[in-house]
Amino acid sequence: MAEIKLEKIEKSYGSTKVVHGIDLEINDKEFVVLVGPSGCGKSTTLRMVAGLEEISGGNLIIGDQTVNTVSPSDRGVAMVFQDYALYPHMTVYENMAFGLRLKKLSESEIDERVQEAARMLDLGPYLKRKPAALSGGQRQRVAMGRAVVKKAKVFLFDEPLSNLDAKLRAKMRAEIKRFHLNSKTTTVYVTHDQLEAMTLADTIVVMKDGVIEQSGTPLEVFDNPNSTFVATFIGSPSMNLSDIEWKREGERVVVKFKGVSTELPLPEDKAKLLPEGSGSATLGIRPSDIFISNKESCPSPDWIVEAEVLMVEALGKNAFVTFKIGENEFMGEVMGRDLPTEGGRVTVGLNLCHCHLFDQKSGRNLNI
Repeated sequence: MAEIKLEKIEKSYGSTKVVHGIDLEINDKEFVVLVGPSGCGKSTTLRMVAGLEEISGGNLIIGDQTVNTVSPSDRGVAMVFQDYALYPHMTVYENMAFGLRLKKLSESEIDERVQEAARMLDLGPYLKRKPAALSGGQRQRVAMGRAVVKKAKVFLFDEPLSNLDAKLRAKMRAEIKRFHLNSKTTTVYVTHDQLEAMTLADTIVVMKDGVIEQSGTPLEVFDNPNSTFVATFIGSPSMNLSDIEWKREGERVVVKFKGVSTELPLPEDKAKLLPEGSGSATLGIRPSDIFISNKESCPSPDWIVEAEVLMVEALGKNAFVTFKIGENEFMGEVMGRDLPTEGGRVTVGLNLCHCHLFDQKSGRNLNI
């Protein structure tokens, strides 16, 4: 069993605290992705799990052992770094075997482990090559192979795909996912790329300024973001946010965007989140819920507004269109190839069934 528990984990450099007492439980065989912007503390947290950074406070437990003071080699973890860190003068075989020779394993066991890893990662034809003769994706697989041969209880990945081009990143994402499904090993993966997080993770942990903003399955975090930060960080393109004024008229609540005279009624479940009277809030809506429409095709005939088309980004089967609605800019997703003209005016539908309401000061989701 290789559960990992972080209990009030802290990290400080002198008087500067960069990780602020985080609590996290990672189940055996779970694939957990730590995601967030640069400087949020995700890589520092991973390095504390690996034993490459000293823990300033709290407890780190792997399995049933507290490992705060245990050396990296005795923690049962294997780490794959961003820069591959391969020995250029060694073949692929020797790169994967090197760590095992330091442990003084027999040559027969070393060969068995290396060959097994090579089969798992499709590296068999390249075992006699040196890193200079490999592509970026092949080098990353060698780095993974070097971790696989250790037969570790926990695999740690520190932004392993950031040096690859977009096409190769997509291929390697699939290979890492397939590797995890086959190995069934507890995995902690760090990235700033929310697409990697969404496609790889069993559980996403969103970090900001050294704290955990939210954790949950990819769809839970996408559909129910705790805050405006999570709402805009998870999802591509990010969620549209706009300040609104609202007022309650009995059971009915209407909202109005800045610069727009039209009042839009909120769905009943959203209206219940707001108190009596009137006030302001931040409304969030995904691009997929904004579309060129008319009263017949919109979920509600009351959710129609006029908009100016500012920009069209055609992607083939769909396009992202930036609309100006009053004084606000929204990005919507338009399917098909019948696209609007930049500078023109269109009727836009807003599916408020899927909107979110956030407190303007704290940024917290009013439904959480």
